[in-house]
Amino acid sequence: MRLFAALDLDGPAREAIVKGQGALRAAVDAELRWVQPPQLHITLVFLGEVSTSQASAAVAALTRPISQFPFELTLAGLGAFPPRGAPRALWIGIRDGLPDVLALHREISSRLREAGVDPGAGALRPHLTIARFKRSRPRDRQVIAQHHEFERAIGQKIDHVTLYQSELSSGPPRYVELARANLTSI
Repeated sequence: MRLFAALDLDGPAREAIVKGQGALRAAVDAELRWVQPPQLHITLVFLGEVSTSQASAAVAALTRPISQFPFELTLAGLGAFPPRGAPRALWIGIRDGLPDVLALHREISSRLREAGVDPGAGALRPHLTIARFKRSRPRDRQVIAQHHEFERAIGQKIDHVTLYQSELSSGPPRYVELARANLTSI
């Protein structure tokens, strides 16, 4: 099973992102695969392929409430990975709420380690992927920098973390919710 823990978006945030994607689609001359609204999320921990027993342990770890107050997250700004050369992914950054996102990442990683599931050692660079390049050139980076569709802030209340199973196919991936840990003030 292929798993990841993520922050979900509400309807208004998804609508704002889809509107921005539409403006970019019309303006950017690059071959992009746009992330569809149901797949829009902010990954906290990517587990990748895990065994059935590890998946069960991850579900158990992410069903308990998280002792962290719900918070407001602001998405704004457009960027691309990798930072140099031909870009592979187009993303929106986090302008406000980053310390809270990083605290959630640490909590989820700690819970997974305690459950015997390796959350990986990579540093988290929180972002929201909105498109992936089919083919790209280094100059695509300059073209993207000229567009400001995502300079206006998109607000989002974060009150839970979701563990998803990603089912890959020839089309867009399908995400199946396996567990949800609500943020709480207790």
